[in-house]
Amino acid sequence: MRSLAVLTLLVLAATPAKAQETEALLWLSADADVALGSATELGLESEFRFDDAGLDESILGFMLSHEVGGVSLGAGYQHSRSVGGPAIREHRLRQQVAFPITRVAGGTLRGQLRLEERFRNDGDDVHFRLRPQIAYSLPLNRDGTRLSIAHESFIGTAADWNRQRGLFRMRNSIAVAAPLVGRMRGSVGYLNQYGFGRDGARDRMAHVVTAGIAFGF
Repeated sequence: MRSLAVLTLLVLAATPAKAQETEALLWLSADADVALGSATELGLESEFRFDDAGLDESILGFMLSHEVGGVSLGAGYQHSRSVGGPAIREHRLRQQVAFPITRVAGGTLRGQLRLEERFRNDGDDVHFRLRPQIAYSLPLNRDGTRLSIAHESFIGTAADWNRQRGLFRMRNSIAVAAPLVGRMRGSVGYLNQYGFGRDGARDRMAHVVTAGIAFGF
C-alpha cells in the first residue's frame, strides 16, 4: 500500500498548486463494450458535461480496438456539440495504442498514446492533438471493485480556431468502479484539469466530479 500512496501523490503533485481561474464541473458518462471476437472489441461512448449554467457539451463516439500480444490497437470517431454559447460542432478522428508497463503493489500500470485529428465548424485548420496517458488500476476486493489513478497530457498543433498548441493541458484523476447488476458497472471519481494559457490568456483549472455507467455485451 505504500507504493500505491506514492503513486497517488505523484499524480496529484503533477497538478500546479494554484491556477489563476477555477471552475467546478460535472461530467456524466454512459458507455458500452461489445465483444466482436476473442481479441476485438467495439466501444461505444457518450458523455455529458455540465457547468454552473447547466449542460455545456455533449460527446458521442466509438472506438474499435484489437489486441495483439497484450497490446491494444484502436481507431475511432467522436462528435462533440456545444450547448452553451456559440453552436460549435467538432469531429474527431482518433487512433491509439495501449500497452501494459508493469505490476505495482498488486495493481497494473498501463500506458496509452492517442492521436486525434480535430475538425470544427468555426475554422478551416485541422488541429492535431497527442494525448499520452499513464494509468494505474488496483483491485480493491474480490467482487470486481477497482481503484484507478491516471495522468494525461495534451499536446497540440496550432489552428485558426484555438490557442491550444504545444503542451496546453493536463488531467489527473482518481476513480472507483464497481459492478452493479449483471454486466453493468458504475464509477465515481474526481478529475483535475489544468489548462496552460496561451497568447496572454490566463491559466485555468477545473475541478470535475465524474460519474458513469458502463455495460458489457
